[in-house]
Amino acid sequence: NLKLKQDYSHTFIIRFGQSNHEKANGLFVFAYMNLTNRYIGNSSLISSGDTVIDEGIILKKGSQLNKPVNIDGYRNSRLFLTYSMPFGLIKSNLNFTSGFVYNRIPALVNQQENLADNYNFSEGVSVSSNISENIDFNISYLANYTIVKNSLKKGNDDQDYFFHRFTCLKNNWRK
Repeated sequence: NLKLKQDYSHTFIIRFGQSNHEKANGLFVFAYMNLTNRYIGNSSLISSGDTVIDEGIILKKGSQLNKPVNIDGYRNSRLFLTYSMPFGLIKSNLNFTSGFVYNRIPALVNQQENLADNYNFSEGVSVSSNISENIDFNISYLANYTIVKNSLKKGNDDQDYFFHRFTCLKNNWRK
């Protein structure tokens, strides 16, 4: 696309961390926001029948032609926090995490603007310890829930899904 222009972004970041060595706990917060003008996205032409496009190119029924275009409306934001504290189980640490991610991705589909809004929520917990010089462990659980909404309703493009992971690691080593 010869008309394509350079995109440019505005980014805002906040980080905060605090720890209390006497209580052995800590808090960390991270926030991020990005706005992009002239975002380089996709313009998709989905052929509903045999179609002749620029320069005599024939696009067969059901085929798709993609090209990069500048389009405004891109957004990306994230919020993450974690809190850690001692846990009385075998010299352990307990960590809680929470997160939120939002993305808005603009695109053109058959010359119509589509805004894909993606929301992701996450929660996690972990227990970790160094029982001795030779053994340590980490048990964690992470849950993610994602929602995808499209402004163009052309079928079953909106989706919600859940992902979770349980991890149990034990390390043994000898000197």
